[in-house]
Amino acid sequence: MNRLLITNANIIPMTSENVVLEEMYIFVSKGKIREIGQMKDISGGSQSDYTIDLRKKYLLPGLIDLHVHVTDEAVTEKARDRIITDDSWATITERASRNLLEALMSGITSVYDCGAPYEYSLSIRKSIQ
Repeated sequence: MNRLLITNANIIPMTSENVVLEEMYIFVSKGKIREIGQMKDISGGSQSDYTIDLRKKYLLPGLIDLHVHVTDEAVTEKARDRIITDDSWATITERASRNLLEALMSGITSVYDCGAPYEYSLSIRKSIQ
């Protein structure tokens, strides 16, 4: 999927003004936003491989969480040390995947992992890509 067209979006641009851009479209090509405009002005150049009609739902930029512990459960530090050393790589990866999916479903699209050993974070990152 190289070209994506998102239609009928209400965009919250996260600017200093309290504004909602209503009935907008977003054209994405090769993973980058190429065009944003009002539905009434949509151009033929925005032809896509796939279209998502948001039906006037809201779209806002992804949030960034700069302090997460991707491989952890909600546990004490002592239990965390046991989890990191005693759990299998498959268990750690499954837990990280579950935590990252939960973050994504909450609107967080980028994270900085502060808790896992570097080799775990790097391996999880590679598996996602």
